[in-house]
Amino acid sequence: MNELDISSNGPTHFCEGGQITLHSSLHSGNQWYKDGAMISGATADSIVVTINGKYTDTVTMQGLQIAADTNIIITVIPTPDKPYITQVNNNELISSSLSGNQWFNDSSAINGATDSIYLPTTQNGNYRVQVTFNGCASAISDPYHYVAADSANPVILYPNPVTDCFRIVFDFPNVKSVTVVLYNMRGEKIFEKENVTSGNILCMTTYPPGDYILKLINESNNEILSSKQIIKL
Repeated sequence: MNELDISSNGPTHFCEGGQITLHSSLHSGNQWYKDGAMISGATADSIVVTINGKYTDTVTMQGLQIAADTNIIITVIPTPDKPYITQVNNNELISSSLSGNQWFNDSSAINGATDSIYLPTTQNGNYRVQVTFNGCASAISDPYHYVAADSANPVILYPNPVTDCFRIVFDFPNVKSVTVVLYNMRGEKIFEKENVTSGNILCMTTYPPGDYILKLINESNNEILSSKQIIKL
């Protein structure tokens, strides 16, 4: 009687989104199984596998069923979530993942930049980060447009003029969050938002075009730290 062997065309551990083909040594009468359950329609001499499980095969010849002596265990390694970047008020960029990071600038991977926190060496530019666990890489993050704030220019609004939303970056000693108040040029308060941290995004989508004043207020003593003009297109 013919013997039934099953084999794979590559490693049985692979990243989510990958696949492997399992082959039977016999070319007809096949029925593939996953975790002991028959796989509907899987009757060819090969099967493409994309999910975890224990796979095996039987072959029916002349009314007799031949079972494979072995099974093949497939392990699919989850792909890490796509990371995102935030900026804190000391100008550091922070990945949403605590480990497995690789930072990129506009052109390429940054040598040695593998921590969850990265402090850019330039005043501005686009940065991205990618996370790898167990050899499986996430999608690369959306670009983060970095603008550094310093003592000479402690508040940066980007972009300004703005059509929809803008990012606010600030650097005040011993201040981690502020209250932001937006006024029109008649001095009327348009909105107020508390607990705004450096790197947060604020939106003006629904406001009419014109000039506005954005005030940053110290939440501990109500001191006005800065007033900036912002133009809504």
